[in-house]
Amino acid sequence: MENGIKVVLPLFNTEQRTAIKSGSIEYNLEGKYTKLTGSVGIDDKTKNSNALGTLKIIGDGKELTVLGNLKGGDLPKNIDIDITNISKLQISFTRDDNGELIIDLVDAKLY
Repeated sequence: MENGIKVVLPLFNTEQRTAIKSGSIEYNLEGKYTKLTGSVGIDDKTKNSNALGTLKIIGDGKELTVLGNLKGGDLPKNIDIDITNISKLQISFTRDDNGELIIDLVDAKLY
């Protein structure tokens, strides 16, 4: 994968043998950008998984976009989100209990 973020949500944490069903990353934008674009989809490595995933884009604690029921084999979904005056941007990923899932956010750009 080029130009993107890959989040792997495996079935278990191998050290603790606990289920891993979510993850997130936060960026400090300091209000310097007005738009986030890119594409979101399920990586080909888990295209046959029965799991469903959700991606949330959160700006300053407010949900800006929610892409739910992401599953292997679906076409990527484009995002074009207004982030004007957003100080902190969080990208959150979750999956259900039906298998491993890799969610890709590719060609993400801030304007």
